[in-house]
Amino acid sequence: SSADLWCTARSVTNAYIQYEFVNPICPRGVMYVQQCADQGDTGHACSAKIQGSNDGTNFTDIATIQLSASGQTSPVYEEYDNDSFYKYVRFQFVLLFFSVIVTYP
Repeated sequence: SSADLWCTARSVTNAYIQYEFVNPICPRGVMYVQQCADQGDTGHACSAKIQGSNDGTNFTDIATIQLSASGQTSPVYEEYDNDSFYKYVRFQFVLLFFSVIVTYP
């Protein structure tokens, strides 16, 4: 089943949203909603890494995605190539200026 987690920050680097699954999964996409934290704030472009781990400590980069500068509020689904299974999957922000809700379907 899917699970939603959220993160809100301003001028933060390397913040992340992390999932621990009962059984390892093979993540091939992520759905997120980028929301502006303040009214009138248009958001700021940033990027995020999708990372996987089987021990919760050592993470491997799976994909890097560029988040929109427009602060869209509609869900965005990003697909990426991956054939590896991981018990822990995280969405790590390289730079974050707004709220993001992340779902792994």
